[in-house]
Amino acid sequence: MPKRDKPESSPEWTLQRSCAPRHNAHRMPPESRNKPSGGIFGFRYLFRREKVWYTETDNSEFVEISMIVPVNETNLLQAATIHSISWKESHRAFCTPDFIETHTPDRQREYLRNKMNNGTKLYMLVEEKPIGVVSVTKGLIEDLYILPDMQNMGYGTKLLLYAVGQCTDTPTLWILENNINAERLYRRIGFKETGRKNAITNKLDEIEFALT
Repeated sequence: MPKRDKPESSPEWTLQRSCAPRHNAHRMPPESRNKPSGGIFGFRYLFRREKVWYTETDNSEFVEISMIVPVNETNLLQAATIHSISWKESHRAFCTPDFIETHTPDRQREYLRNKMNNGTKLYMLVEEKPIGVVSVTKGLIEDLYILPDMQNMGYGTKLLLYAVGQCTDTPTLWILENNINAERLYRRIGFKETGRKNAITNKLDEIEFALT
């Protein structure tokens, strides 16, 4: 990440104190998750210069950070475009071309809108442009997608940890058994197989993982 000198008091810098959820927030009582108490939140200072946000490290260095924002109607199409591009790329190996091409941004926008209307929370990771999306329904984490050309850069980990912090129940997720990269990420965070499976095709299963 690009580093900056510590910002001096200047009109070009905007200071915002924020509290960031720690990864184990799901283990705490729900009434504690939304307030800075009980050790769930770590305070940090965020600085904004023009459209770029920075945070202070333990070494008093300021580094550029990504922002994770809620998705609503104003940015839903951006989230749907990420979902469409990434979904197509991740399913090409076992879906027919015709079926792949039905997953347009407009179709995915309706899919995501329906989920949001039913209580799902949707989030988008943004740097200079939107990069990834994830959805959370109580404890169920779904729709974790990073643009293909932005993968293997740590963005999936950021979104997953953020999603865990938004869960109001035990974090769970489902992955295709052939998605080795995703499985490696989830196991590194601490997710384990629950033993539950769903058959997607005659040759492919979906496996449930939980963070317990």
